[in-house]
Amino acid sequence: MSMLLRHLRKEVLGRNQSRRFSSSLSQNHQPYLILGGDYSGVNFKGDNVGNLEYYDPCKGDVKISEKIVPMELLELMGRIGSSHGWVASLNTRDATMSLVDDLNPTTSLDSDPKRISLPPFATLPYCQTQLVTNVAMSASPEQEDCVLAVKFLGPQLSLCRPCSGSNSKWVNIRTPSSFFNSQVMYSRRNQMFCMPASGGHYTGSWDLHTHRHNPILNQLRLQDLPKLVHSEWELLNCRLEVV
Repeated sequence: MSMLLRHLRKEVLGRNQSRRFSSSLSQNHQPYLILGGDYSGVNFKGDNVGNLEYYDPCKGDVKISEKIVPMELLELMGRIGSSHGWVASLNTRDATMSLVDDLNPTTSLDSDPKRISLPPFATLPYCQTQLVTNVAMSASPEQEDCVLAVKFLGPQLSLCRPCSGSNSKWVNIRTPSSFFNSQVMYSRRNQMFCMPASGGHYTGSWDLHTHRHNPILNQLRLQDLPKLVHSEWELLNCRLEVV
């Protein structure tokens, strides 16, 4: 256990107070932490632009890319998560969401930014769609079988296929109250979206097919838990939040 804790300490060092990691398109690429942008001027469209500034957690370095990105995308407000090298942004004025690859440091400087617009959210009764807990994707949104999941603060979980274009629509799911504050994750092994319930005693799994409104609930039975002091449990909790 002491070796595990030492390993965790090394991995959580250098964490920034912002935890918006952007995973790359390939599993061979490490994640990056978007810090902001170094303002460089105005482009031909009249938009404020800057050089992307990001943190490499594997090397412990802060880097400024030559890539020019819109400054509006670097504002924390409206940026609700990232996955597979794409950043999800929410327009609170019209409740629309879009996926952009502008903030991916690994994309070519010469490539044009890619954007995928998604339909407006439909709010379930007694739910809200203004505060987003997090987002998760099963694959790159350019793949036909990709499914995007958005978990809102509260019971609503919304799924859609970004690659469907104008036919893309949200499938809204009301989750049990025990998942009010839960974050959604994608399980490649089960090919389902999963969330831990409050208290961590069981998990729920959903998909767009059989288990859309009938989730699989798995009870967690943990045995032989290590005896850790409070600070060590806090360290493990930090590790889970970063991942």
